[in-house]
Amino acid sequence: GATEADDVGDGGTTGYVNVAVGSNPTVGEAAGAGTNLGNYETSIACSGDSSASANNAGPLSLGTLPSGAVVDCVITNTYAVPVVTNNLPSQSVQYTDAIAPVTVTATDLDTVGSGLSATTSFNKSGGAFSSGLPTGLSLAVASTVGNSRTWTLSGNPLVEAATYVVRVTVSDGTGPGSHSDFTDITIIVMQENAAIEYTGETIAQINNNLTLRATVWDSAASGYVGTNAEPGGTIGDITKMWVEFDIYSGLSCSGTPTSVLFGQVSDTGTTGDGIGTATAQYTSSSENTYCVVARVVDDNNTANGDTNLWYTAPNAQTAVIAFYQNSGQFVTGGGWIVDPAGGGNGKGNFGFNGRYNKKGQPQGQMVYVYRGLYSGVLADYVIKSNSLTALKFSGSSYPFSATLEGKCTIQINRASDGMQLYGDGNATFSATVEDTNANSGAGSDSYGILRVYDKNGVLYKTVPKTLLGNGNVVIHNK
Repeated sequence: GATEADDVGDGGTTGYVNVAVGSNPTVGEAAGAGTNLGNYETSIACSGDSSASANNAGPLSLGTLPSGAVVDCVITNTYAVPVVTNNLPSQSVQYTDAIAPVTVTATDLDTVGSGLSATTSFNKSGGAFSSGLPTGLSLAVASTVGNSRTWTLSGNPLVEAATYVVRVTVSDGTGPGSHSDFTDITIIVMQENAAIEYTGETIAQINNNLTLRATVWDSAASGYVGTNAEPGGTIGDITKMWVEFDIYSGLSCSGTPTSVLFGQVSDTGTTGDGIGTATAQYTSSSENTYCVVARVVDDNNTANGDTNLWYTAPNAQTAVIAFYQNSGQFVTGGGWIVDPAGGGNGKGNFGFNGRYNKKGQPQGQMVYVYRGLYSGVLADYVIKSNSLTALKFSGSSYPFSATLEGKCTIQINRASDGMQLYGDGNATFSATVEDTNANSGAGSDSYGILRVYDKNGVLYKTVPKTLLGNGNVVIHNK
């Protein structure tokens, strides 16, 4: 038949249409622009001189009508697809932290709420959708009232940093005649915060292994010192962290490492407490001092990048290790003391060695590192010797002491990535150390007095005589 009205919308009408006597007219509808009749339940009910009816969109025959007959037909369209919405379309959260619960609501005019069911799928960083949910999340029915039902999406995403789109699809049945719709929820998962500190050995004889060790803390672990601390929060899988040990000559403490070693974090100590360690072995065939920077990476394969997608942490404060030859008169040592500046973790890391060469001239190295703010940025302050100009041994019995003096460079490296922020040379230093011959240097041996003067002769750094927090000083005074 002929179309009598286009896109009439809700409450629209064709008005009265004249038809020929005995023509057996029909009435029905077709989808308007942008409309899919398959999403609707349609019925036609006529009154007046015809009581024809149908549970579809027609065409419906009105029969043979006599002259003067009047028929009114009403077409009713009931939206049959569940209307699905959520109250929090997007949010950001760190790995292991609980998401803000999301309420998904579905309403279906022709289906009771108990007849609505939900399924889930998700994609990662724009990839294909897979059934289910990111690990750690769950969807549960929250309420059912009338023709509506709600679900709650909640949990802690135990997945690597990425953008995840969770799709909740609600259906009003199965098989032919069923309808469904969905709503999307974007969850941006970010890396969890962590802290790392060098806690390994600091002194060894040449040609012997020295154990490099770094301790890491999840931000929810006891003793964590860093940004976004979460005491009582959910602790993640710290074994997803690897530690890269970058080893530099004590003369540079930056640039290209002379050696790079790796260790995967193990959950040492109390299982699940969020504190672990990673280790590696290093040796030197010559008497030398090295700077060690420990940092969190993804694995031991540098070819695929080094960004850990589970945890992020500033580099550990630069540590110093020393190798010595156990012969003749010499002084060596390494470890940490409480630095008077108190920045960062409050520690001053040191390492040194010194002896006289065959020409009777002092030779060796000294490095001292402490952490503080530089122009508002957390940084490592590195004082590293260029040469020794004097070396003095004192004492005929323990405790022995030794004083190293020489020229040095002052260098400031950004803590987050080791980038050099400042450097200046032609400075001078004097450092005195003491060996008590105790089994452990911690709490017995001492480092200091340290005085550093810049190139203008202005006092730049001073450290009083301070007992070691860890490490050792060895003076062979023969």
